[in-house]
Parts: sequence; structure tokens; C-alpha cells
Amino acid sequence: MRLGIDIGTSNSCAYAWVGDGPPEVVLSEMGEHTTPSLIAFTDKTRLVGTSARLQQFANPDNTIGEFKRVVGRRYNDKELWKYAKNWPMSLTECGDNDVGFRVRHLGKPQVLRVIDLYKILIEYFIT
Repeated sequence: MRLGIDIGTSNSCAYAWVGDGPPEVVLSEMGEHTTPSLIAFTDKTRLVGTSARLQQFANPDNTIGEFKRVVGRRYNDKELWKYAKNWPMSLTECGDNDVGFRVRHLGKPQVLRVIDLYKILIEYFIT
């Protein structure tokens, strides 16, 4: 099986090729063709996609979206802060001017980099 993933700023989608057949859309847990590019952290679990979207207004500080806008940017990048000033989640500098997202997960503070968030989203599609 081969998998193609398009991670977008707002939504993501994946296609799987099995054998020589045409690609098939990997449906979200809600049966949708696209999945919101959102990841939420709570005291009990981690949510991805539609599940994260459904609780984002109750848990805005721990719901991360639009993280694609951080790719290739440094913490002191003025363009980054044009977007970040409107985000409910908190950013922090994590070594060498890299950008990190501050969240509380399982009752503990954590800092996640963009690469960590991409990993979570990709794991969602391959499981």
C-alpha cells in the first residue's frame, strides 16, 4: 500500500493506493473526505481532526491549528506574529529561535514543535 497525504493549513486529506487499483480517499473518523488540520490536548487524551474541532471553543489554549503557517519561520519572524496575535494557543521559543507551541496534556505542560504536530497528523492517517 502507498499513501499520499496533503496537509493543508485548514484541512488535510489522504489517499491510499492498494495494488494496481486507483487511489482511494482515506475517510476521517466521521466519514468525511477531508480532516481538519487541528490537534487538541486534554487532561485525558489527544484529539485530531473533527474531534479536535468539536471541542476547540471549550479548550482553545490547547487546540492547535494553522501550524503550517509556522513552517520555515523563526520565533522572531515578524510575519509569524501577524498570524500568531490572533491565535488562542501560546507560542514559545524553543532553542535556536525555533517556534514551539505550549499546551497542557495529561495534566502536564508540554512544548511541541511543528515537526511533532506533523507526526501526530500523519500517525492519524496511517492508523
